[in-house]
Amino acid sequence: MTDRKVTLKDIANDLGLSPTTVSLTLNQRESNIPEATQERIFDAARRMGYLRRPTLIRQKDWLNVALVSQAGASVQLTSFFSEVSRQLQNRMGSQSMRLLHLVDDPNFLEAALHQVDVVLTSSASLARSLEAQGQRSLVIQGDSAPDLVSVNCDDEGAGRIMAEHALELGHRRASLVFPPIHGRCISSRHQGFVERFKAGEGTICPLPKLDLQGNLREVLHKALQKKQAPTFLFCFADNLVFQVHRCLRLLGFDVPKDLSVAGVDDLHWGRLTHPAFSTVNLSEGLFADRVMEAIRHLQEGGAPYQVLVPTQLVARQTTSQPPPPR
Repeated sequence: MTDRKVTLKDIANDLGLSPTTVSLTLNQRESNIPEATQERIFDAARRMGYLRRPTLIRQKDWLNVALVSQAGASVQLTSFFSEVSRQLQNRMGSQSMRLLHLVDDPNFLEAALHQVDVVLTSSASLARSLEAQGQRSLVIQGDSAPDLVSVNCDDEGAGRIMAEHALELGHRRASLVFPPIHGRCISSRHQGFVERFKAGEGTICPLPKLDLQGNLREVLHKALQKKQAPTFLFCFADNLVFQVHRCLRLLGFDVPKDLSVAGVDDLHWGRLTHPAFSTVNLSEGLFADRVMEAIRHLQEGGAPYQVLVPTQLVARQTTSQPPPPR
């Protein structure tokens, strides 16, 4: 075994071609090389593990789509982007597309995007910047962007249907366990829950500012000691439900007997744990379908438009009727 990098000469020797022919093909320069020979070269390059940076080896007529990951706590707290990525990969192969994962680093993006056809990003400012440079860009689960093509979850609706679930169970005091960060997704989800819960004559019990590094147990302890303590906790994402449930157990509370807890994302492990999480399913499969449609729309030079993907309540074991008054 050797770690030596595969060279153009290695590919040429393998195929019985000249290094010049291989180089012209992989660098996608104009030439009279037959299409069948070019396909043989691309196949050999992939098979032998050849990679030329920053140029991306691509099949003829295939579309390179880049998913640009944004740094931030909201990304770390949700499984949404990883599931959407998986759903997109399942769909793209049959439609001559390839999904690439890139990091939002200016020093890297400029080179890496050289042969990308469409960029997917949650940052409207990045999308606008790239569009100004002639790079087709699509905002997904990001900022409000009426001047761009965008596909977002109906996060306000997600908050609203969870508030309706809490009200239907009889809860009239609720708190929101949300990270101290900003963005359309978080603010819309927060707004949807608060407005609908208040409209149903419910009371929102504000929590102190959360420190994602570890003050959750202290925050919950103080909130639940009050006379008018919340009976329903709505978490920004299912990953937070895990943390909240653990803290409540350490504080001596039973879920859902003493307190109902719910989140968003419909995590696989949240379905298998006990009690299984009540949550909101963000319809990642449908979301991926809408992204695929938007990519084609961009490729055809279509005008900006916005899509909101509907969400669905999944009521399981962590929510029930509130306990009797103390």
